Amino acid sequence: MTNGETAHRLVISTRTAQAHVARILITLAAGSRTQVALWAVGHREPEGGP
Repeated sequence: MTNGETAHRLVISTRTAQAHVARILITLAAGSRTQVALWAVGHREPEGGP
């Protein structure tokens, strides 16, 4: 998903979406959105809860 698509879906500006994505990449020390997605899959809650 592009920054523009994300912005449209969240009803924010493209620049705001770009800034959020950049912060996420920095925070997770990730080089790409793919690395962030892999991190998210590895850290998600088990289905069905506790």
